Parts: sequence; structure tokens; C-alpha cells
Amino acid sequence: MVVYAVSTSRSSASLSLSLLHVLSTLSRYVSFRTHLSVLLQPRHFVMSDENVPPQTTQKRILDNSALTLPPRKKARVSDPWALKGRHIGRTIHAFANFPQLITNGIQLDKDLALLPDNEIEKFPLEVRHQYDIYNQILRQLPALFQGLSKESIDASSLNRICAGAGVNAARADDVKGLKGVVVDWLVKGLPTVSPPLDRDEMSDRGFAHELTGRELCPAGHDWNDPQTKAGLQNGSLVVRSDQWPIFMYLNGVYDPDSPWTGLLRGRLLVNAFKHIFTSPSSVNNSGRSTKSSNAAMHGMTKVTPASIVYVTTLVRFALGTRATFARNDTTADYQSFYNLLLSVLAHPAERENVNDLLSWWNKQVFLNFVASSFALTANSPLARLLQIRNASAANGTNRAASRG
Repeated sequence: MVVYAVSTSRSSASLSLSLLHVLSTLSRYVSFRTHLSVLLQPRHFVMSDENVPPQTTQKRILDNSALTLPPRKKARVSDPWALKGRHIGRTIHAFANFPQLITNGIQLDKDLALLPDNEIEKFPLEVRHQYDIYNQILRQLPALFQGLSKESIDASSLNRICAGAGVNAARADDVKGLKGVVVDWLVKGLPTVSPPLDRDEMSDRGFAHELTGRELCPAGHDWNDPQTKAGLQNGSLVVRSDQWPIFMYLNGVYDPDSPWTGLLRGRLLVNAFKHIFTSPSSVNNSGRSTKSSNAAMHGMTKVTPASIVYVTTLVRFALGTRATFARNDTTADYQSFYNLLLSVLAHPAERENVNDLLSWWNKQVFLNFVASSFALTANSPLARLLQIRNASAANGTNRAASRG
């Protein structure tokens, strides 16, 4: 068994065997295998119903004073690990086995410290992908990094990231929120819809309905072809996780000679992303939201590849007939769909296309985002300001060099 684990280069305090002993207690929760397909397909920490947010059994003490306005919501103690877990599931990885992921990352950190120049490129692509997710989690959870350095992390802390109030709860909330609004977005502007689509009932969606079937039709197939439509509806045409639905493409247009053109730019995706991250009212560019959005709460100012894949997976579910989101659903195969799409965006060969995709998304969602490649207008105040700043810095460098 190979376990990957935190390099001494991350902290002046080296990790002792006691930390690995603490982390070994995680074996009560998971079987430590290093293959990525096992790592990213956890079978633990699952709520009995992932679409039902966790409920608390604690009763609020009623105030008997007639002059005291009672609170609108039940008071609850905020768990920072669970709160961060919600964001990690939405923006870094939705299905990772977090205890195993952290343990693997710790060992790999240690292994890299023994190599010249931390040569991560020598490791397989799957391991590098896993390690990148691990480092993203450390950046989101400074307490995790500090705890690893001080050997004060226990299994319960890691478990709280993905347990009921963390990753799973966020997904349950998002699934519940998207079920109805997806129908609203589909029927908007249409004079009539026959048969009607129910906001709460999902059994009439999928390929059985004209609107949802058209959106779910695999790219490269023609929904208007009677044979294709019949095959999708009767199940003789099986859709695999690598056959991406047409709603993923801008305006539903797929070019087999240029599959990146319009990919992950569909209207439903942008709406769903705004609904989850920047508030439901932002979908229509309304300013009526009265509470902090998920993005603002976590200081999120730009889109991540995983957040796009997360939203795409949930839209795919909301268009389908399943009443509950089961990641290991053998027919819809949501987890395989998610992992495959994320692996494409994480591949080094796709970096240029992914950077273009992220830039496009940031302009759609975060209106104040300015890309580093932003082209300045000639002679604009900002252009002149930067010219003067750069000239001043260059003169200072030249004077320092002449004195030396």
C-alpha cells in the first residue's frame, strides 16, 4: 500500500509518526487504496437521503415575553469545517474521499521533499490531478494546513468536511433549488407547453418530454430525427457519460470538427451557476437579493473548473427523471460524468482552452472581473497611469544599478 502524505517543506515542524498514526484511524471510515478511480468514488459518509438537508433535533427555547420578537430561524452553531466543506464540494471536488485524499497528499508532500526541485511532473497524471485537488483544499482550509503541521488534526475534523453539514448538504440544497427553476428557464417565453412540465414532479422529464429531451440529447445526435428520438425514449440508444448533452453547448450548437467551440457555455449552465453562487435573483440581473451569496461568503471572485463541472452535473440531473440524486446511479452515472468532465478540464494539454473558458465564464458571472490579459485602450487614463508607473520603476532600477 502506498499512501501519499505533508512535506517538511510546508512547515518547519516535521510530521512525526504520531500524525500518520492519527490519520491511520481513518481506516475505520475508508479502505486506503491509491487508485484515483477509488479515491474519487467514495462509498462513505453518505446521508440516508442526499437530497434532504440535515435536520437538527435540538429544540429552540421559546421566549414567553410578549414584547420580544422571536427569531425567524432556529439558532444554530456554525461549524467552520462544514461551512468550508460546502464550498469545497461546489468548487474543488464534489465526490472526493476527503480523508483518503488528505492522507495521500501528506505522503506525496513528504516524497516530493526528497526529490530535487519537487519534481511533481515525474508522477502519473492521475496522481498529479489528485495532488492539485489536495493543495486547493489546503488553500481553502488554512486550519487544516496548520493542524497538519502541529499534528493536531483528527479523523472527525476531516469527516466533517464531507459529512451531513458539508459537501453532501450543499449538494442537497442545490439539487432542491434547481429542480423547479430549471423548468422556469425552459418554458420562459414560450406561449404554451404541451404537455406541461411540473416544477415539482420529475417523472415527466428526461427524454419523455420534448423540452427536456431536446436539452439532454447527446451532442452529435439529432433530436429531430424520429429514429434518434425513439431510441432515446425507449432506451435502445444508451447514453454513456462521455456523450455530453447538447445543453452544454452555446445555443445548442455542436461542431464535431471543433468540439471545444461553445462547450460549457450553455444558457442553462450560466443560469444555474448564478442561482447557486451569486443568488437566484442574479439570474435575471436583479438586485433584490438581501443576503450574502455563496460566492461572497467565501471570497469567491472567479470561476473554477470544478464549479463549472458541478453545475453541469446538477443541471443534467434536474432535466432528468430521477427524483433523488444518487451519485452511483448506474443509469444516469452522475459521478462518472462529473469525474470524466473534470479530468478533461484538468489535463495539461487543454490548458489554453480551459483558460479561455474560465475567462468567458468570469465575464458572465463576476461583472467586476478583469482578466490579466485585459487589453487597455490606447491613451486611456489607466493606460497612462501604468506607463508612468512602469517608467518610474525602470528609472529607479537604472539609478540603483549605476550606483552599484
